[in-house]
Amino acid sequence: MSTTNNNHYIKHGFAAVIGILVILAVFFGLLIWYVPNRPRPIDEKLIQDRYKALSQHQAEDGKKLVHYGWVDQQKQIVHLPIKRAMELTVNELHQQ
Repeated sequence: MSTTNNNHYIKHGFAAVIGILVILAVFFGLLIWYVPNRPRPIDEKLIQDRYKALSQHQAEDGKKLVHYGWVDQQKQIVHLPIKRAMELTVNELHQQ
């Protein structure tokens, strides 16, 4: 009986070692594949350009929140300041 138990432990130990080796091989394979394919660092000029574009976009959006303007002038569609739109919505809901 002790030989069958020993064989059982040897088989499970061997399977565990093989499993660990396979996991390590997959890990290092992915690591070797990823390292050359990682994105290059972003240079400082590109970062500054993106911040500038973001601030311009936010300024344009801020203007839309507080001023009237055309969405489509041919179809007579306008955008309202957010405060006025909320007032109209509240009045409309109170009338219902």
